[in-house]
Amino acid sequence: MLIGTLLLGLLADFRYSADLVWCGRPSAILWEDQLFASVSGRIDGPVGGLFRGGFVPERRGVPSPLSHSTQMVAHRTNLSKLELRDGRLLFFSTGHRFFYIVPLAELPGLEDSDFGTLIARARGYRNSSALLDYYGGELTSLLFPDHRKPDVFPPPFEDLVSLNPSELELGYRVGRYVNRARSDLQIAGEKTVRMFHAHDGKLFVSIEKDYLRAWHYDKRNKEIKNPPSAPDRQLRTGQLPAGFTGYFAVYTVGGRDYMVTSDGKVYMATLKGKSEMDVKVLWDDPKQKVAGVVQDQDNNAVYGWGYAGKDGSSDRFYLKFDPKPAPVRYALTVSLWRNITDAYLESYECARAFRKNKNK
Repeated sequence: MLIGTLLLGLLADFRYSADLVWCGRPSAILWEDQLFASVSGRIDGPVGGLFRGGFVPERRGVPSPLSHSTQMVAHRTNLSKLELRDGRLLFFSTGHRFFYIVPLAELPGLEDSDFGTLIARARGYRNSSALLDYYGGELTSLLFPDHRKPDVFPPPFEDLVSLNPSELELGYRVGRYVNRARSDLQIAGEKTVRMFHAHDGKLFVSIEKDYLRAWHYDKRNKEIKNPPSAPDRQLRTGQLPAGFTGYFAVYTVGGRDYMVTSDGKVYMATLKGKSEMDVKVLWDDPKQKVAGVVQDQDNNAVYGWGYAGKDGSSDRFYLKFDPKPAPVRYALTVSLWRNITDAYLESYECARAFRKNKNK
């Protein structure tokens, strides 16, 4: 009897968290007639990926999307980040050290199929993974570059506490810090990113060289001469509100940066003076946490969505990211698939809802 009760309790816990478990915390982009959705998957489950399909809101149902391999492995959190700018896609799992900025023209080579492998090989890559690695970057180069002093000296841990650490100890401390770093990226220019880095109650925002492998090595792994030089950092700093301790993804609309956290809150950061950022809480409703984000590129708008009803219900809400967000209720028009592609389905239904309301 006791075992049966425990099993029922575990099943109840699973039902309560099923949506977030399967869906992760996805990031999506509505671009012309295409919807892209990136998901990091379950923290202890399947690897996430990128899903893409046509968006026809007037048509009933949600067509099955194409799956693309992106190696999005949930690390410290399953909060995903996706951005499209100047014909390139950035995808990143916050809390993870690796990120990718891939030209849209190369996206067919990442299709999770034999066709995708053939396309990758036809374009000079060994396989889809090699294509992805070619456009990959790593946070260590951004947080601890060779050409300048880092904003944060890697803190001590366990018995590694030296004030003047050896190269070996420093390497251990850097590696440990990067594996736990709270940071996010945006595409800034052809070879640069805008980095957000939070540490010990302080926010650092700067322009950095993206250090993509593509700028340093060719497809045959030969080193390229004269790699990109470091840009003007344009460093800004700001104090984070109390309680801002988790991982985050940043979306910029109308000159304001909206920071969506792994616990479902939204903060707004704005420029202050010549070198500061002002950060404040924008959305903190424990009953309506933001679970995912959809960017409407055609209308220069960003929306967060979340669960609004009891567990298992189809009730959802979305809110447009602006200085005075107001939740709007909607309901799913289709049943969840109960697998990782629910990230795409949820994003599609949110986009269908805000486009319907916008066109009224």
